[in-house]
Amino acid sequence: MDLRVLNVGDGACAVLSSDTEYSALVVDCGATSRGRGEESAKVAAEAVGARGHAIDSVLITHFDADHWAGIAELPRALSFPPPRIKLYYPHLLPREPRKVQAAHLLFQSALVGGPVALISDIIHKWESAGVHVDPHPVWRGSTFAAAGADWTVHWPPRDLGDFENITVTNLRELVKKIDSVADRDDNFRRALDEVQHDWYRQSQIQDPEEEERFHERDSDIAEMPAATVLESVKQEVGSEEFVALADELRKYTNMLSVVHTSKTFANFGDCEKTGLNALLRAHRDGPLRLEPVYDIILAPHHGTQIPGVRTSRYFPTAMRAIVNQNGESHCYKGLVDPEVQHFRVARLGGRHTEIVDIFLNGHFYASGLR
Repeated sequence: MDLRVLNVGDGACAVLSSDTEYSALVVDCGATSRGRGEESAKVAAEAVGARGHAIDSVLITHFDADHWAGIAELPRALSFPPPRIKLYYPHLLPREPRKVQAAHLLFQSALVGGPVALISDIIHKWESAGVHVDPHPVWRGSTFAAAGADWTVHWPPRDLGDFENITVTNLRELVKKIDSVADRDDNFRRALDEVQHDWYRQSQIQDPEEEERFHERDSDIAEMPAATVLESVKQEVGSEEFVALADELRKYTNMLSVVHTSKTFANFGDCEKTGLNALLRAHRDGPLRLEPVYDIILAPHHGTQIPGVRTSRYFPTAMRAIVNQNGESHCYKGLVDPEVQHFRVARLGGRHTEIVDIFLNGHFYASGLR
């Protein structure tokens, strides 16, 4: 298996392709530093070239624009789009905590000028290019095959059981803030319901309770620009509270970023400290374990995040490279933090293991992975 980690500005993008099968997996394709997905999609399309037709799987680790905005634009950038793909992305949490994911998705869709029903919009853009899309939400324990390798999903969890009580309490307090805004702004409430409906409708999971909850969709709000909905929210709560809410939503969505591995490759997405610690505790105590060593590790949150003192020992080491998928802001944030620097060096498994910052080093290529 071959790996290419691409420089797409401040975003993330990795392409894995089989060296024995006509199969490729694209993991994330984020916006550039200017927030546009079209430019990063062009970078990915140029890297894939004539093998664009071989892309059979796409994985979005989480719905921050620096990870998904280029995915929505990629099919139109490809000279040879594939006939069909499997689209993997984080599942929707059960019960009330799902509102955090839904609200964040609404904010991110507004950032790039998308509609309320963002997941359907991403799928529609691929299908408009003649690509059939099979959507598959994933969680801890999910498995799939792509790029000639078998993949295991280690995160996010199926529910909140792997988190400490303080995290669950804080998450529920955030849900109360979301509900408070929804009580004051009817379009925001309707948009939240539509985001959840759209996310669930694409999930292909049979659950009678959920089917009853999302029996009818709100077609009037579904196609509305997310920015239009959020503009009234901003007027309602004020700019300061609006920005604070967006930042808090992003933190908890990063906490639920997909972490996935093959035998020799591990990608930690944007799994930030709270989620990273919870993952490593689950790895320590549960049956689904990370390998102690991988050839290549894509570092958490563009190389800026490290686990806590008590869980650091459970983070794997890399034998060939630790790759930080970063642009300028993430790169220098990692370089100036001595704790991050110390952790990176501690996770090197050999004398020749590299630490690669994509912003400084450009595209990274590795072959011979399994």
